[in-house]
Order: sequence, then structure tokens, then C-alpha cells
Amino acid sequence: MNENNSVIPRLTLYAFLTPFMASLLACDSGDTTKVSVNSGVESVFPLPLVLRDTAAIDPDTLTLTVEVNSRPVQVPKTGSDPDVWSAVVNVPAEQTSIVNVSWSQFYETRNNTLDLRLAQQQKVVSVGSQAQEVSFLLGGYNIDNFDQDEDGFSNLSEIEQGRSPADRVDGYINDTGIYPTGIPHPASSECGTRMPIATQVQFPTTDSAPLTGEDLTAWWCAKFKPEILDGVGNVVTPEGIEIIVNVIDDVTPLADSAASRRYDDDSVEIFIDGNNSKGNNYDGWDDFQFIFLADGNNDSPLEKGRLQPPGLTSTVDTTANGYKLTVFLPQQEVSIQHGQPFGINVEVNDDDDGGARDAKLTWIGLEGVDRSWILPRAFGTSQIP
Repeated sequence: MNENNSVIPRLTLYAFLTPFMASLLACDSGDTTKVSVNSGVESVFPLPLVLRDTAAIDPDTLTLTVEVNSRPVQVPKTGSDPDVWSAVVNVPAEQTSIVNVSWSQFYETRNNTLDLRLAQQQKVVSVGSQAQEVSFLLGGYNIDNFDQDEDGFSNLSEIEQGRSPADRVDGYINDTGIYPTGIPHPASSECGTRMPIATQVQFPTTDSAPLTGEDLTAWWCAKFKPEILDGVGNVVTPEGIEIIVNVIDDVTPLADSAASRRYDDDSVEIFIDGNNSKGNNYDGWDDFQFIFLADGNNDSPLEKGRLQPPGLTSTVDTTANGYKLTVFLPQQEVSIQHGQPFGINVEVNDDDDGGARDAKLTWIGLEGVDRSWILPRAFGTSQIP
């Protein structure tokens, strides 16, 4: 909703006395939708702006419930129009009623299906002998109060970010790969599921068009690697996580920046919060930021953190249409424990013409802004069972 618009989109209720009931009727005219209370007439409800403007929401998956004094009425979708729902909703005459308009989505978890609440608006409607007006703003729906997994992020914001709104862990990592608890993604032949690095947190600076699949696309996956022992029981390789990042880039990777500005070159950033404390700053102990250059010059990728993990290794391979980064991260060296969640995020920097980077993509993009480099709270969450 544009705050500078002179007309605010809204739903408007007109209340009239009726012997037995009143119902809601919507009539869309431009930016304003008026809803009148009238006897026995089917009501039409437009999709709220907060859901209409969210690319991750498919209107066909939404459900609408109108509650009058805590009595719910399921409102079905109307025809082929993705933005229209309608039903007769009774509002008692000669009294004051509380009306809740709630939008939900059926959401599949590992164990069951949830009716996941996304947005709601509540109004007090008094139906008496005189007509009156009650407005439901299309941009006035509340989303902050609905947090299924109680992790501090609303259900809607987690769906927008590709996270699981019903599980505090966004993906479990085992010895075959990573498997998301949220939106399903295509399988990877290397390690479980392709976790898309797709949220733009910095847009191209060299051309006006948004990034397309030909410009830059990326995904990551990971798997747990058990420790390797020699013949007498000594640890040759500690247990850890192998992270693979595949980047499709239409321009040959560039690396022309100073060591202190590796984020301005074609590179991958990996973030770890070993104890998943989700702090508002790096704690100097188990919060890490690593930057790996696409040209393979990665002797010391540590950007932030207590120290460079001694057992960390990385390789970069050129592919037909980009590059692939493989990182091995010893879990004990970054304080990751089995059965305990840890913070993680993966981001890709794009530099097409030298100098400052031109664009940046992230797996988890808190508020659609580049925040992981200063805010561990912005990381996603994973766990080794």
C-alpha cells in the first residue's frame, strides 16, 4: 500500500437493522471496496494487500474464515478469480458483535497438516436501527501475532523467506544430504535437496533489469561427513559438514578487489552460528562469516569469527556455466553439536565488470535486506540429527 495515495484501499461495512440477520456484501470499485451489511446477501471478500503482494503465496492454497462472536464461517473461493471469496455471513441485529476476518494456508509438515494462520483483522460491528459504516482496510491486516513455531518470525515472513513456519529448523542435515522442513525443492544428486539461493538483497547496479536465470542463479546443499580413522584408531579427518554451492553466472568470475573487500568480487559467503544464539551481533566465539572467492584463491576465508578453523578446506571447480564451491567444515571447530540446532546462511556475490559488486543473492533473506554480515539473527537454522 502506497502511503502517499489519497485513497486508502479498505473494506467498508454498512450496518442495517434486520429481523433475523445481517450479512456482508462487497463491491469492488477501483482502490476502494465497500462492504455493506444486508439481509441474506452473499458477501465477497477481496485478498488483503499483504497477501496479494507476496510472491510466495499461491491464492489457490488460501482459506478464509469469518468469525462472528467466535462462531466461524468458512468462506469458499469463487470461480477462477484468485482474489475473490464469497459466502453469506450472519451478523446478529440489535447488538454489538466482534467480527474477525482471518486468512490461513494449509501447510504440510513432516507429521501432519496445519491450518496455518497468516493474517487477521478484527472489528466491532454494531447492527442497530440506523445504517452505519465500519471499515476493513485491505492494508490493515495483522501478521505479527501468528508465529507457529514461536521463533520470533511471523508465519508469513518465514514463508516469504523459504523457511519453515512450523519448525524451528529450516533443514536437517544427515549423511545423505540436507532436507528442508519448509517448501520442498528439487533433489540434488550430490547432497539431498537443492536449497535455492534466490532472494535478492542487492539489485544489479550496471543495468536496470532485475537478475534473470541467465544472469545469476545459485543453490546449495550439504551433508554430514563422519570422522575417518586410520588403521590404529587415529582421526584422519574429523566429522563435519560438507557444503556444496553451485553458481550459474553468465560472466567469467572476477577477482580484482583488495583482500578486505572480497565481497565485491564473485564469491560465496557462508555464515555459521554454532549454538544458534541468533544474536544481534557476532559474539566473538561461535559466530562466523567466511568468504570464498570464485577464482579459488581461498587460503584464509575467515571474515568474522574467533579464529580460522584449522580443519576447514575448500575447492572451486569451473563448470560449463559457472562454478562450484565445495567446503568442508569440521563441526567441533565451530561448536556445532549433534541434535542441537545451529545457525547457517549461504549467500552469493556477483561482479560483472570489476569494482564494487553488482548484485547479491541469499538463501535466507531477513526482511529482504543484506543483514547476515552484521546480524546472526538473520541466519537460517539447521541441525544434524
